[in-house]
Amino acid sequence: MLRGLDYYTGLVFEVNLEGEKALLGGGRYDKLYQEIGGINSPALGFAVGIERLVDYLEFCGLSSELLKDNNRVDIFFFAAAPEAYLDILIWKEKLENYLLAADYNLEQ
Repeated sequence: MLRGLDYYTGLVFEVNLEGEKALLGGGRYDKLYQEIGGINSPALGFAVGIERLVDYLEFCGLSSELLKDNNRVDIFFFAAAPEAYLDILIWKEKLENYLLAADYNLEQ
């Protein structure tokens, strides 16, 4: 697969849904940060087309439930390790004092 960007150095991926244009795509770009910031650091990244995702959810009839205003989340914590859950719960409680809706993933 070729994504048309010359800064990718390894794995490249795209997610296409039912013949649509790419919903998301990304890859490995080990030398990009060195070219921009002068620091040698391997990296992996991706981007999501929000408008394409909303269009796809509407096409599937899922947008009314998933995109309701009362499902608002201001801050989402992603725990990559179980040890992080306690810290997340503490931060979540503190943020709710400021009327910020916070949520977190329950599984890895």
